Amino acid sequence: MKPEAAETLVLYSAACRALAKARTTDEVRKIRSEAAALRAYAKQAKNRQLEVDAAEIRIRAERRVGELIAAQRQSVGLAKGGGTGANKHRRAAGTKQDPAAPTLAAAGIDKHLAERARKLAAVPEQQFETLVADWRDRSQQNGERVTSELLRPKMDLHHSSETPEHYTPASVIELVVACLGEIDLDPCSNPGTPNVPAKVHYTVADDALQQPWGGRIYMNPPYGREIDTWISKLCAEYERRDNGVTAAIALLPARTDTQWFKRLRNYPCCFVEGRLTFIGNEDPAPFPSAVFYLGDNIEQFCHCFHDLGDIWALLVR
Repeated sequence: MKPEAAETLVLYSAACRALAKARTTDEVRKIRSEAAALRAYAKQAKNRQLEVDAAEIRIRAERRVGELIAAQRQSVGLAKGGGTGANKHRRAAGTKQDPAAPTLAAAGIDKHLAERARKLAAVPEQQFETLVADWRDRSQQNGERVTSELLRPKMDLHHSSETPEHYTPASVIELVVACLGEIDLDPCSNPGTPNVPAKVHYTVADDALQQPWGGRIYMNPPYGREIDTWISKLCAEYERRDNGVTAAIALLPARTDTQWFKRLRNYPCCFVEGRLTFIGNEDPAPFPSAVFYLGDNIEQFCHCFHDLGDIWALLVR
């Protein structure tokens, strides 16, 4: 890792830890302001990696503001700001407000920031991480202008809490079943009615990373920063070969420049032609996909997936 990249990672990690520990909006606003200044410097220095990291810190800071606003509403509450209109008439009529309840303005939060923060905080954690990963992919891979606007109008529509974002298309599941014969375990299953016809399903509530894995596995993990942990778990479970894991297929974003992607280089991969349309979306994903096979029957994998895209395997190890 280059010194500049290592320094950027340290800054990013420190900011994320500070946000997680922050208990007041003042703390978060300070981190957000520092991130904005860092982003401006990175843009001037043409350091795109640092610019993207700084923009992400700002996004996460705004989400944290939304979480703190929600927590404050449930505790001491929030007073309604302003001195005109209906609020003024209510006070004139003798209506009292809790003096302990601060206004957003007093906390240094304008209405535009408050609105963005509430929207970000309302997104479920796993879905938020997926949105961030997609945003980073667009910013880094496609040369898109770096902004801190995570929830675009189009994204709002496609990433509601009711949408099973990035759930595997049926056409891909059919190929997985054809290749493996059956799916014994889906460690990243959706809640409710399972999307994948596996014998055993682990949802977020089951914490699959702490569970035993075995048999024939199909994995379509969360695409946020935690994806590295899922890949490590998958490789470790398969490579041990003493726990009953016989084969595995993983559907992943084709982020070829990442360390977790390189970790899978010894396994054959199908680079999906075009962009997949995941269940719950009308439009294709903003990133390319890849399907990895961990198993002994490589010929069967090639036979089942060759129509989906080109299949590559490392010749020299």
